[in-house]
Formats: sequence, structure tokens, C-alpha cells
Amino acid sequence: MVFTVLAACDLSGKCNFELAFPTVPTISELRERIDEVMSQEAALRRSPQAGQFAIHRAQVFDERMEMWVDLVASSQLEDYCQVYVFQKESPWHKDTPGRIPPPVKPVCGSPSMYRRSASPPPYGEHNAPLYSDLREGSPYSAGRSSYRGGNTQEEYSPARSQGGAEGLDTSTHAEKVKMVYDEMDVRKSRAVTLDDWNDTFAKLHITGHEALTDATVEDLFSKKADRNEDGVVSYPEFQHFAEIYPKLLDCLYFRFKRHHQDMLRKDRLKSQYDQLEDLEKKLDDARGQALEAESEGISNQQKIDECENAVQQAKEEEQDAAQAKNHAHDDSENARKAVRDAKQDEAAVKEEIKKRDAAKRQAQRAVENQEKKVQAQQAELEKLKKELEVLLRRVADKEAEISKQQESISNAERETEECRSKALDCEDPALEDQAKEKTQATAAAEDDLKHCIQAENERTAAHRNAQRQVSQASQAKAQAEKDAQAAKVKEDQKKKIETRAEKAVADQKRAIERNEEKDADADLKRQEQEDKENELIIMEVRLREQREAVERKEEHLRGAHRDFSQEAGRSSPRGSYEA
Repeated sequence: MVFTVLAACDLSGKCNFELAFPTVPTISELRERIDEVMSQEAALRRSPQAGQFAIHRAQVFDERMEMWVDLVASSQLEDYCQVYVFQKESPWHKDTPGRIPPPVKPVCGSPSMYRRSASPPPYGEHNAPLYSDLREGSPYSAGRSSYRGGNTQEEYSPARSQGGAEGLDTSTHAEKVKMVYDEMDVRKSRAVTLDDWNDTFAKLHITGHEALTDATVEDLFSKKADRNEDGVVSYPEFQHFAEIYPKLLDCLYFRFKRHHQDMLRKDRLKSQYDQLEDLEKKLDDARGQALEAESEGISNQQKIDECENAVQQAKEEEQDAAQAKNHAHDDSENARKAVRDAKQDEAAVKEEIKKRDAAKRQAQRAVENQEKKVQAQQAELEKLKKELEVLLRRVADKEAEISKQQESISNAERETEECRSKALDCEDPALEDQAKEKTQATAAAEDDLKHCIQAENERTAAHRNAQRQVSQASQAKAQAEKDAQAAKVKEDQKKKIETRAEKAVADQKRAIERNEEKDADADLKRQEQEDKENELIIMEVRLREQREAVERKEEHLRGAHRDFSQEAGRSSPRGSYEA
């Protein structure tokens, strides 16, 4: 038996080789063979600077899982399985994604010359896994297209996958025997036990009918398949069993294919339900986010309304402050005018006082001069009196001078009194009182002006504060409107996401319903087909039993005829009977 492995690699371009082994190879045997073939090919394709070919890691395509998985054990290998080999990344090499070409067989002695495989490749072109993804440890899952003659239905047989419908299946009898036996041999030990036998017939819905009871299935195992009665069915024994029961073989073959198709369909339906669950979760999240965005929009609208009220209130306060500022400015102007008028009156009174003070000082100076004259004349009088006493004799002469001097003193005293009266006339208490009143009025006007200026400054500050509040409220309103606009855009986006999620959920549900309807139709057709097949199987088993019973009776009659011939002393007409 030849075991074939397809090995692909990137050697300045994708290449794919068909490697044949006498049996299932071990991992080390497979690595040695791949290293030998790929090294010869690398020597021809790449420059010497790239270095020798070296295997970094390998993956195998799992037909059942429909994905690439790391190759770690030989039990993962199947006949005609596809393996992809990775090399370490270097400046001269880098694995790039691409299509894997159909396999070719390496020719010994001339690695560069290859011929196409005589048998059609079981998988066709594969998607090469991304090296960067595999280097990080994540398995590469890629779709594969197989040689199926344009039919998109997934086929089971790795040896041939050309026909989609059972009626068009071109597999030979030997291929059917191999596939069925490989499926029954779950441990890959080349020995099918009774448990494996019973599990296969139960899994394929062959047991439980009127003819194929559990006892009948066990009889088929022990009396028909296990010819050497060692408790297991080997491959040659199953080949003989398949020759006896060809209809049962076909039933097992096609039911295995349908079983794997059902498993793929169930996995696909489960995947669709998982996707539906994820889509429903996303839909719930989208609805929650849409509600949050709507709530945020309502909150932003409330903020806008609050900011609008604040702006209106600030504008009213600003208008009141502006009016108060204008009133305070008018009061200040009136106070300034009153101060100017009071200062002018005060200046006029002070000017008059200055003039009177000047006249008063002049009169006082005249009084002082007169007093000095009086004092001088009194001193002169005393001197004359002394001289009179001394010079009594000269009294007569001096009396005339005394009289003149007294007259002069009288005139001087009279002038002094006149100066004093003039000085008294210069003094005006009412004018001084008026000057004091004007000074006090000026001080009071200045105090009023100070208070008015202070009030005006306070009103100006209040007006500026009101203007600042209006500006802040306007900025807050503009920001709130901007936030509301952004929230509206976000809400629209969330609603669009919600709508798309609802559409995706509805589409997924419709797809699931269509698939379930198709599965129900397929199950119904399969049940009908299985019922027909079961009738054929029952008929075949019964016909086989009848044939064996006839053969046993015929053998018994032949033996009885031989015994009778021997007893009668006649020769047996066996040849003519057999003819």
C-alpha cells in the first residue's frame, strides 16, 4: 500500500511535491524526505547567498476542521494530505501568501525536471498560510478549492472528490472499501473490533430495523466478516466481506459521506447561530449606545436651555448694570459741576478776603506808624518837660513849642483813631463766616464727588462683571450647542449602527431559517433514501442468507448423493451435475 503526502513550500515561488511512502511515515521520516527534495529544488531556484534549505515548522490541512493546524504527530497524516513547510525568515527569504500549485512528483537524479502526477491531486490549489500569522502561533485558516468539477458541495474522499451527487460518484470498489474501512478503524490499528462495528452501524442508522437488529449486525461481524474468528476484522477480511455484500458497502460508503456532510452542515449551522448570538449582542450594545447617545442629546439640549436662560439673565443684569452705570455717571457729572461752582464761589470769596486783608494790613501798618510817632512825641514831651524843669527860665519860649507839640500829638492821635476805625472797617466777620461756609460747602461737594466717583467705579465694575458673565454664558451656550451637535452626530451614527445590526440579525435569521429548511428537506430526503437503502440491505442480507441456505442444502444433497453412489457401487455423475 502506497501512502502519499503532498508537501508545499516557498522557494522563490510556490512549489508542491507528491511524496510517496510505503506506509504512514513518522514525523522524522517525513522531515528527512521533505528536506531532501526541497534542498535539491532550493539549490536550483535560489542563489547561494540564501543558504541551505532548513525546515522551521510545518502545518497540515485538516479536512474535517477545514483549517491549517500544526503538524506534531503522524496520526494527523492521511493519504493525500496537504502539508506546508515554513522556513526561517531572512533577508533572502520571506514566506508570502499565495496559491499552492497542483502537486508534481520529484524525479530522482534530476530535481529540476518534474512530471505531473498520474493520479489527480485530491485537493487542488490551496491557500498558502500567512507566515507572519503562523510565526505568532495562531493557526492559519484558509479556504481551499478542490478538483470537484465545479461543484461547490464539500466532498469527503481525499483520494477523489469529483462528483457532488452520489449517483455521479466515480469511486471504484477498492476506493470505497478503503474509505469505509478507514472510517471504521477509528484507532488506525488496521483492526476493527466488534464495538467499532456496532458503533458504525448505529451511527449510520442501519441498526434498529426489523431485519438488521443488533443480533443481525453481530452475526455479520462474527460469521461473515471475521473469517479467522480472532475478534477483529482486518482489511483483507473486510475486502472479502465487501465482495459478499456490495449493496451494504455502497450504503456504508454513501452514508459516511452524508454523515460528514451532515456534520459540516451542523457545524455551519452552529457557526451561524454563534454569529447570530454575536450579532444580537452587538445589536443590544448598539441599542444601549443609541439610548445613551439619545440621553446625552437630551441632556445637552437641557444644558443648552439652561445656558440660554443664563445668557438671557446675564444680558438683563448687564442692561441693569449699564443703566445704573449711566445714572452714576450723571450723578458724578452733576457732583463735578457742583464742586466746580463751589470752588469758583470759594475762590471769589477768598479773593475778596485777600483784598480786605491787604487793606487791613496796610491800615495796621499806618496805625503802627502813628503809634510810633505818638511814642516818639511823648518821649520828646518828657524830654521837654525835663528841659522845662531845668530850664525854667526858658519856659516862656518853650510853652509855645509845647502847645504846638500838643497840637501835633492831638492831630496824631486823631489820625491814629481814624486809622484804627479804618482797620476796624476792614474787618468783616460776615464775609469770613461766608468764606468758612463756602469752604465747608466745597469740602462737602468734594466728599459727594468722591462718593459719586466710587459709586460710578462700582457700577462700572458691576457692568464689566455682567458683560463677562454674558460672554461666559455665550461661550457655555456655544460649547453646549457644539456638544449637542457632536452628540447628535454620534446619536445618528449609533442609530445607523443599530439599523445595520438589526439588518444583520434579520439577514442572519433568514439565512438560518433557509438553512434549517434546507436541512429539514435534506433530512427528509435522506430518511426516505435510507428507508429505501434499508429495504435493499434487508433484501441483500436475506438473499445472502437464502443463497447460503441453498448452498448448504446443495452441499448436503451432494454429500448424500456421493454416499448413495458409494453404497450402490456406482460412479457419481458429479461432473454432469455440476455442469
